[in-house]
Amino acid sequence: MNGEIEALLKAILEMDELPVEWLDRIQSCEYLIILDMGCGSTSAAILDLKEFVRNGAVKLQEYLYPILWNYKTPSARGNGTLEMANKQVSIPTLIGYSDLKPLIGPEALNTGNVCENFKACPSDQNLNKVVLQIATWDRKLLSRRLADVWPDYFGCLMDQICRWIQEKRIGQGDRLTMRQNTLMMVAHPAGAEWSRQSVLKSYRDMISRGTGLPKENILTISEAKAAMQYVRRKYDKALDFHTGVVIIDIGASTIDVEYLARDLAEPYEYSLTMAGRDVDLLLLHYVLEKVFPSTMQEYPDPRSLPEEKFFGEFCSCTSALLKWNMRSSKEDISNMEYDSAQRGSSFSYTLRDKEIVMSADVLCGLLGDETNDPLTGAMFGGRSFAVSYPLEMAAYVHDMRAGAGEAEPWGFAVQVVEDTWYGHLENLIRYVMDDLGQNERRAAQVIVTGGSCRLAGIRPHIWNAIRNSEMGAFLCREDQILYMDKENDYENSVPFGGGYYVGGLLGRLNVLQEFPQRLYKVLFQELKGAAAREITRELNALVRGITLETLEWWKNQPLKKADGTQNEDCSTYRLNEKLKSDCTRIFQETAKLNEAMERATKNIVPKVSLPDTMRVIMNLLDTLAGAKFTGTVDTDAVKIRLPVERVSRAVREVDPDTLHLEFWKSIGGLLQDLGNTILNWFGMGVERDDILRSASYRAAVYEAYKGSERDSVEWLLEKEISLRLDYEFKKTDIFNIPDQIIRGLKQDVMRALYLN
Repeated sequence: MNGEIEALLKAILEMDELPVEWLDRIQSCEYLIILDMGCGSTSAAILDLKEFVRNGAVKLQEYLYPILWNYKTPSARGNGTLEMANKQVSIPTLIGYSDLKPLIGPEALNTGNVCENFKACPSDQNLNKVVLQIATWDRKLLSRRLADVWPDYFGCLMDQICRWIQEKRIGQGDRLTMRQNTLMMVAHPAGAEWSRQSVLKSYRDMISRGTGLPKENILTISEAKAAMQYVRRKYDKALDFHTGVVIIDIGASTIDVEYLARDLAEPYEYSLTMAGRDVDLLLLHYVLEKVFPSTMQEYPDPRSLPEEKFFGEFCSCTSALLKWNMRSSKEDISNMEYDSAQRGSSFSYTLRDKEIVMSADVLCGLLGDETNDPLTGAMFGGRSFAVSYPLEMAAYVHDMRAGAGEAEPWGFAVQVVEDTWYGHLENLIRYVMDDLGQNERRAAQVIVTGGSCRLAGIRPHIWNAIRNSEMGAFLCREDQILYMDKENDYENSVPFGGGYYVGGLLGRLNVLQEFPQRLYKVLFQELKGAAAREITRELNALVRGITLETLEWWKNQPLKKADGTQNEDCSTYRLNEKLKSDCTRIFQETAKLNEAMERATKNIVPKVSLPDTMRVIMNLLDTLAGAKFTGTVDTDAVKIRLPVERVSRAVREVDPDTLHLEFWKSIGGLLQDLGNTILNWFGMGVERDDILRSASYRAAVYEAYKGSERDSVEWLLEKEISLRLDYEFKKTDIFNIPDQIIRGLKQDVMRALYLN
């Protein structure tokens, strides 16, 4: 494979290495499993690659469907469990240990050792971090590091997927078979540490250890990139990529933002450290305040709650179970907001015999009520907490508040700004929109997706952030912001998008792999053929010019010399001799021939136009035009073709009485003589012909030849020139694939994957 094409594939697939075995595997595997592992829940989809490829890569969505889970979950109201319908798109991202046996999803909540929110970046710095202490049957505590928890989670997840595949009879669904025929793509947050190849390699290694799949079967994709793929398919032509499209994916652990426009080879990506789990913390904090008001006075900030100490000392239920209930409550409250029949209603939540009333109003109050101005949220919101920002974002928020007339913005330390949740959300989105605006980017649409995009009251805050940003002037209507919902599979936007991405790439992989050979063939055949035709045309003009000049000289000769004797220059023999002399002289002038060839090659336009590479092809043509030709052509290929019918008509008009045997001998002699001129030039002997021609006869022949549009040179010359071009092409670097074409191809591929 061409090295530059390999580098292109590495960039597209976010791989640090791309062995041949991997390429063979992606083209031979039968299934692709795509995972969107969030801090809140994990959703998955499966793409039937075998059927997709077999049917000519048409209607990819017909071969892509969600993996559905069947499980029981603890009730959000009081004790007991609820049987979830067999249509659950996602499974809670939880892992627990019963002794040393890992369990995931709601089952993990029934163990005494539960780990949640472990979706930390698998970098060298934190893989050895202890995230869980397992209490075994003999009262020993065993440490589980992040490097242990990741593989355990993916191992359990793979077992559940195998069972689902067996139940649905999609395939054999056993680990051994899947090692051979299954690819897995796992999404990750965009940007930051996750953009480093070493981190992605570490991620794939842990997934491979857990699932048992070979490393070359593991792919990665940013959540923002996958979500954009889904949105592109969902809205199809409704999206204005000519101007630009922004997608905001609000998950449990991060908000991922992706911006794409047609003139970009690669998208802008942002990963913002805030999302739905912060709401879970706020709800948890609110509930605990109702149950333990005096104790909670020590912890006014939801993020400062020492969960292990608190739940071991004061509360009989685990932190994970309580947070799961808060997550369920958040979903119920959000459903209230979007169901007009339930709007304004509330429900009770029981903890330790205390009843806590929950409603959409409660949630909105906890998140803050700064619908008019996010900068006043910390002052007037129902609750505020210290928010950690990246350094540049902290400075941005500080400057924003100072510009709004706040002399001393509250709580501003190096990277901490006190805010409400909604205020934090608005600051982040406004930051992204301002940054895009400062980079002279524009957007025609904003799409909001992700599991947390349906939070009660979130829409006016997103609109408020955008309209107050530099992008606000271009997004002047609120209906330019589209919100995904349950009916639009917002939970499946990432796994489905990942499937579309790989399917699109798979459909183009052969093109990518064969591109250097195809380019070689296309350029060589098209340029050589076009050059041969163009140069033949130029040489035709050259030979035609020589012939016309010589015929004109012949036409203007007087029949008799000054002494009254016959002028032999009027004979066909002298015409023959002069044509031979003139042609030989011109063809011996190398510069003249070079000029003709260079002029011809500059006019070449290949019939096959590769997308966005014509400018490079034209550069190659310039290179070819500048090549130094030898100036010699095999003259065996040059033969005169005179317009016989036109010449014979002209002669008959001059002297109708010659229409007898002598005339045909005469006209035949003329054609033979003109042909013999070139034939003699090539060393082929012909009989001498001293027939003298009248002035009117010679003038008629000249005018007939001059008015003919027929080429003068035999087509065999093209073959000779084509052979010569084989030699000439080897002098150039035309077969070394230029960097410009690779860059153009990369842009073509990225556009095809995102925009077609």
